[in-house]
Formats: sequence, structure tokens, C-alpha cells
Amino acid sequence: MIIYDPYASKNLAARDNRATINAVVRYLITDYSYMETSQRLKFKPFEGPNGSCKTIVLYGLTDSEKDVPPITQPLYSKEHNWGVLDLRTQLRVTGEGSYEIRNDSEYRLSLVRYNLSTLWYVGKSSSLYSFELPHFAFATWVSDNLTTKFGLDMGDKATLRALAYIFYAKQFRLTADEDELDKLIIRGNKEFVVADLLREVYQRTLDMETIEDFCVACFEVTGNVRLKGLNFVTLSNVISNNWLGQGGRELTLLALEHPPTWASLVYIALTQKAFKRSFVTAVVEKHSKRGKDQEFIQQVERLTKGQLED
Repeated sequence: MIIYDPYASKNLAARDNRATINAVVRYLITDYSYMETSQRLKFKPFEGPNGSCKTIVLYGLTDSEKDVPPITQPLYSKEHNWGVLDLRTQLRVTGEGSYEIRNDSEYRLSLVRYNLSTLWYVGKSSSLYSFELPHFAFATWVSDNLTTKFGLDMGDKATLRALAYIFYAKQFRLTADEDELDKLIIRGNKEFVVADLLREVYQRTLDMETIEDFCVACFEVTGNVRLKGLNFVTLSNVISNNWLGQGGRELTLLALEHPPTWASLVYIALTQKAFKRSFVTAVVEKHSKRGKDQEFIQQVERLTKGQLED
């Protein structure tokens, strides 16, 4: 099941953004004609099967921007065909119409996350599915956390890793794909996934779609009573401290259901030393041997740099 909008995720679904969207509309009417000509970051419109999306960047340079509440995740409006990238916490205003970056690592995370999230939002999920490293890292990330928290053995760990590997793939699909299992086996052979185990887990989780379904499936596929009753709240508490920096808890919870957020964390874990001590980075580094890290970094940069005007 594809969650195109970050605010449709389990952790953020209750958040009402109507007032924030209205505040952005007022800002556009008041100041944006000036900002659009003077801003440093100029994004090309994002185009995809789901339509077009123009980018609004908030820098904190004008008084009317102050009326827009903080926006922690990329915010989209289908009615107005725009997305908002809020950089105000990463920038310092240095004078009229000018700023400097106060936190380079967080700034870079915001940029790559907005780029990947918006490509995803307009329907280019296949571009992100080509990233193999995040797929394997996701499976290890979730299974390692659950194994440690509940004191599971290596057999259960392998089963949960296969389950998380399948769940990640299901987040890219709108309808069932009869060749999905074969494709997963072919990709899985490159890393750690045992084909027979993958087939068994896949057949037992044909109806798995949501993160809550995944939690229920953890007990169903392992039969381990320690996982009985696992739900999103418990899983959230297990992984909530896996990322350092601004909004770390919110980002890790979103990453469970929103592949562009997870891919962004993987990219930043590999490229920014500021996040070296996070659990996510430790997991990612397990899958970064034999040039796989550089391959993934180049994939992301090719995909995202094409959206910025020279």
C-alpha cells in the first residue's frame, strides 16, 4: 500500500494541516512573488503519473513567513498543486534577503528528503524501488530492533528479516503483482534472504498492507509468544531513538511506512558524519560493502539533482 503523503502515515494521520495550508496560501499572496525571483533554491516542477507539484521554500526571510507554523515534514496541497519545504530551522538570517546555513547536515537531510518525497508524491515510486541498499537495510533495521528488544533467537530473527523485506516491497505497490515473489527472490539472492524462507513467509502474509498488519504478522510467522500483541505503539517505542538530530523520533516512525523518508535517512547516514553514532547508520554500514554505498549515493544524487535548476 502506497502512502503518498507523509501526513497519511500512522503516526501523523491525526495532525490537521488545514490551518497551515491556509497560512501558506496567505504567504503566497503577500510575499511569494518577491521570494520566487530572489530565492537561491529553484526547483523545477515535479511531474509524474499523479500530476504536477510546484515547490514553495520557506527561508524565514520575511515577516509573513513567520505566520506559517513550523512544518516538520514535506507538506503537500493537491488543491493548489504545491509542496512546501521548510528550511527555517536550518538557516540563520544574516541581513535583508540573505541567510547562511546553520546546520549543514540537517539542511542536506531536508533537501534530499523533500526531493525524494516529492518524486514519490507525484507517482515516481519505481525510481525509488531501484534503490536496493535501503531495501536490505530496512529489513535488517526492523528485525535487529525486534530481536534485541524481545530476546529472540537467530531463527526468529531470519524470519522477521524476511517479513520486513516483504513489507518494504509492499509499500511500493497499488495492486497485487503476480511476479512479486519471484522478483523479491531474485533481489534477495544478492544479500541475505533465503528463498525457501521467503516463499513461506510471503504465502502466509498475502493480505499484509499496513504497519499494523506487519506487527500482527510478526507473531503469525514466528509463533513466538513474545511477539503476540505487538502493535504500532510498541514498535514505535522500540525504534524511536534510532536516529539523532531534529525530530529524530518522528522521522524514524515515518520511515517505517514512507520509503522516501527511509531512503533519505540511509543516504544521510552514508554521507554525513554528524549521524555516525546513530543506530540507523550502524545498520546501513552492514550493507555498504563492495561499493554498494557509493552506487546508492550516486543513484540518489542523479535522481535529485535533476530537480534543481542550475
